[in-house]
Amino acid sequence: MSNPKITNILRLTIAGLCGRVQHMNSTTQLQRNQDAAVTINPEPACIIWLNNKKAGSSKADFDSLFLEAVDSTFSMLSDSNKQSLYFHLKDSFGIGREAIPQNIEVFANMLEQVFGQGALLLEARIMQKLHSKVPRFRFSPEKGELSFLGYIEGLRSFL
Repeated sequence: MSNPKITNILRLTIAGLCGRVQHMNSTTQLQRNQDAAVTINPEPACIIWLNNKKAGSSKADFDSLFLEAVDSTFSMLSDSNKQSLYFHLKDSFGIGREAIPQNIEVFANMLEQVFGQGALLLEARIMQKLHSKVPRFRFSPEKGELSFLGYIEGLRSFL
């Protein structure tokens, strides 16, 4: 013999969880209607992003980011000076604008030849521009000395 109070409590509890239910007989057997649905929406505790980049996309990303930073930095000097620097790089070092990301060391040498110690300011500005584009990147120099080439290689590895 079933207890009517327990049957009603079960009916209300199941109805609250599963939607409408109907009583099949005098025992506690319940059947969920076809139109009732249970939806569970678990909230994620954390999200893990997997590296799902296409092959070669990080190289293209780095190249475009680096060239944007160089263009922006050179534009501070004026458009005609920017064009002169690119011409000098091509004429004296055999490297066109598009090849700069693959020849960072040659590019840094050109800056040093043209600007002397002033090249450090341009390199710092390029690093600043890159950091504003990729704020997730954190660079910790091995010997405590920030170097342009070390920063660029670290960023390239990060992307």
